[in-house]
Order: sequence, then structure tokens, then C-alpha cells
Amino acid sequence: MEKMKPLEYILKETMGNKRTLGDLIKEEGMWDVKAYICSNMKKLRAMINEVDAEVDAVSTKTPTVQETLSEIVIELAKLRNDIRAVYQKTEQLGCSCQKAFLQIREAMTTLREELSEASGTLIEGTFFD
Repeated sequence: MEKMKPLEYILKETMGNKRTLGDLIKEEGMWDVKAYICSNMKKLRAMINEVDAEVDAVSTKTPTVQETLSEIVIELAKLRNDIRAVYQKTEQLGCSCQKAFLQIREAMTTLREELSEASGTLIEGTFFD
């Protein structure tokens, strides 16, 4: 009797839809495939369990579309609140700058007027000396 192919080969050939189990038996003379598969059932179950574990791991780690959209909405709400706070502070800063500018302009006008009066007094006081 010819040596059996490895289980991985049989699975690859049948699961990849290349050939059916019957085709393998006919083409390669694997008459004892059923006995071979039964003897390697433990290995096959272990492989299936590994695949199931990987699927479970991926499904628990991958967020759903709804969860992702919820996170985006929360972040957008935070951003909107931050923009409102910055807008209010900017408006307050602008009003403060306007008041400061008006106060400085008034002080400069007063200073200029007082300086003009003082320079006239200085000129008159020293003109005839």
C-alpha cells in the first residue's frame, strides 16, 4: 500500500475546492483516506479549535460600527464644547483689548494736552530772560 499524504495536504486539496475527497481517492489511490482521517481526528479537532479561538479573539477585539460612531460623536461633542469655550475667551479678550486701547488713547490725548500747556509755560518763562 502506498504511503498516505499528510492531513494538511488532504485538507488543502478538499477545502480549496480544487478536488473533492472522491477525486483524491480516485486520482491518487488513497483508498484508506477515511481511516487516515479518523486516525488524525484529534489533530483536525485541534486545528478547528485554533481557528475558532482566532475568530473569537478577532470578534472581541474588533469594535462594531455603532461603537466606533458613538466614540466619534462623543469626540465631536467635546470638540464643539472646546470651540465654544475658546470663542467666548477670544470674545472677552477682544473686548478687553478694545477697552485698553480706548483708555490708552484717552491717556495719550490728556498727556499731549498737558504737555502742550506746559511747553507754552516753559517758553514764556524763558523767552525774555
